[in-house]
Formats: sequence, structure tokens, C-alpha cells
Amino acid sequence: MRRDVMAFDDGYFPPTFKGSVGKTLLIGVLYHEGVTISKILWDTIVVDGLGATNKIVGMVNILKTRSEDPVIILDGITYAGFDVADPDKIYLATRIPVISFIQYPLDLERIKSALIKHFSDHETRYRVIHRTYTKAVPLITPWRVVRFYAVGITREEASSLLRELMIYSPVPEPLRIAHMIASYLSKYMLENGYLP
Repeated sequence: MRRDVMAFDDGYFPPTFKGSVGKTLLIGVLYHEGVTISKILWDTIVVDGLGATNKIVGMVNILKTRSEDPVIILDGITYAGFDVADPDKIYLATRIPVISFIQYPLDLERIKSALIKHFSDHETRYRVIHRTYTKAVPLITPWRVVRFYAVGITREEASSLLRELMIYSPVPEPLRIAHMIASYLSKYMLENGYLP
């Protein structure tokens, strides 16, 4: 039986928004049984803030389905710059399995240096990034090797689900749709003055 999937991605923002100066979109997409879009939800998050984890938890509570076995898929670890979406905290708050999908390798030393340079709470942010990335496992796809970190679901179940959802690219389809909506809608809203 296919599982309902809730996927989350962030939108575009100009470089001038960094440092908690502006906001961008956070999009949540509910894919019913991994096949059809059932719901789309949006909220805003502060660029370089620390609200992504709580915002995602709140959106999950709205997107919740009657499915007995839903899964949350995150686009990596960082949202809206260096906000961190903590998969373990999201799982503890929702009791729904979480998969952090990491499309490209991360340079942890470079990330650590950037966090130290720009954030007084750099240790908090880096702890989440380091823990999630170093525990992520590789997944071979027809396109390239990606990585994922899973909590509340076995690695075998998570890798099987991700492969099942990879239709047009190594990005799982619910996440690809969330990315497209977040990117296009955030640019439209920025151009028309709807995002502060």
C-alpha cells in the first residue's frame, strides 16, 4: 500500500534578505498515496531565522491525513538560508516518520565557518546540520548518488519509498512539486510586494 507523503520546501529570496531581514515562503504538499496532490499549504519563514522546525510541525498538523502511515520528506536540513529543520524534533512533535532528503554533498567545514562568522547561536544550528548529515546514508539512483537521513522509519523502508517517488529526477516527486510551487510563487509574491 502506498503511503501519504507530506513534502516541504522553501522559496526564493534575494541576498539582501539574509540576516533575518526578509521572509520567504515555506510550502507543504500532501501527496495522497504518493500519487496525487491532495493539499497544498503555505506559510512564511524568516530568512536565516530559527522557525522552520516549528512552522513545519504546525503545517503537518494542518495537512494531517487519515492515512495510518504517512511520511514527512524534508528538502535537506537548511531552509531559508541557515534556518535548520530538525528532523528529530519534527518526529518527536508529530510522531510521523521524517526523511531528510539531501540531494548534494555538504562541505561541513565551510558551513561551520560561515555559521561562526554570522550567527551567535552557531553551535545550535551546526549541531543539527552535523548530526543529520553525518548519519545520512547514500542512496544510488539512476541519475546519481543522493543521501537521506530517516527517523521513525527504517532505512530500508525509507530508501524503497524514495525510489518509488523518483519519477523524473532523483528528487522525490512530492518534493519536486513543493520546490516548483515554492520557487515560482515566492518570486511572484516578491515581484508584487506580497512578501515583506
